[in-house]
Amino acid sequence: MNWLIQIIEFLNIYVENNYLVSILIFFLILFLHSSFSLPGLIFLVGVAGYLFGFLNGFLISILSITFGSLIFFILSKFFLKSFFSKFFKKYSMGIKKYVSNSSFEYLIIIRMIPGPPLMFQNFIISLLNISIGKFIISTFVGFMPLIFLITYIGNKTKNFHEIKNINLTDILTWDFILFIFIFLILLIVRIKFKNKKSPQ
Repeated sequence: MNWLIQIIEFLNIYVENNYLVSILIFFLILFLHSSFSLPGLIFLVGVAGYLFGFLNGFLISILSITFGSLIFFILSKFFLKSFFSKFFKKYSMGIKKYVSNSSFEYLIIIRMIPGPPLMFQNFIISLLNISIGKFIISTFVGFMPLIFLITYIGNKTKNFHEIKNINLTDILTWDFILFIFIFLILLIVRIKFKNKKSPQ
């Protein structure tokens, strides 16, 4: 446990003395991590909140994850189209049947679900015929609630004695839960409306 405390102390001192450089380094680490869609992303987002504060940690995380995921999306789509064209056509057409009218809304919902790994999410999305702009916006918006929550927790752990006093209700406030609930309802209503409007 002493080695962990020493690492934390070293990181705190380094960030304090080299704040802008630290932001750049951490952004690149998180960007590369997201580009390969590696596991452990939640932990790194929490570290961002711990080292750089809530607002800066949130901005570093949301931007690096969004554009890192974009790299994976582009490479995955190119790789699938080039080397597995039959597989790509078969599954992309199958998915398109379900989400063609509301792809943007479905993308946001996929991003908001905390369970599926980032690699799985990006791989599934790469099967869709969507624009880069739509991918960036849906990823940014969809990841916002989770990254908001994790950076907040990471920031709160800055003072270890505060962790013991943090309750789940301090983080998942009713306002936050209500916002997520209303946002999801609006997305679902929009999907239903689009499906009704589109010709069968």
